[in-house]
Amino acid sequence: MQPIYLKQAKSITLIIAFVSLLQALLAIIGVMTVALTIPDQEKLNLTDTIIRRALLNTSINAIFFVIFTILFFVAF
Repeated sequence: MQPIYLKQAKSITLIIAFVSLLQALLAIIGVMTVALTIPDQEKLNLTDTIIRRALLNTSINAIFFVIFTILFFVAF
């Protein structure tokens, strides 16, 4: 029988992993959304630097959230 604090630590780790997975999915959706707005940049008055910054930011977020998700699932 495991002590109660080990059960709580495992459940908290699992909850953090699922939250990180959700954030990773949202960041990937953000990358896809920005990539899909590139053809409409004339209508939206977007410059290439704004699009590059948005793609870089959302890509970095997605990568880090995926890494955190993997680490928390391994720790579980």
